[in-house]
Amino acid sequence: MKLSILDLSIVPKNGNRHQALMNTLDLAQQAETLGYTRFWIAEHHTVGTGAGRVPEAMIPYIAV
Repeated sequence: MKLSILDLSIVPKNGNRHQALMNTLDLAQQAETLGYTRFWIAEHHTVGTGAGRVPEAMIPYIAV
């Protein structure tokens, strides 16, 4: 069975956007280690709790 993860890069309570993006990176690395097929990054412009507003900027960083 092929599994994927959809990440919203949610800013943690009492956290900041940098922490949210670091959490996204950590989750992507864990997904690869666990054998997930895809890692999706959501794009939300009007949601104040999300740090991932430009997935195109995150993809090269995560793919390394």
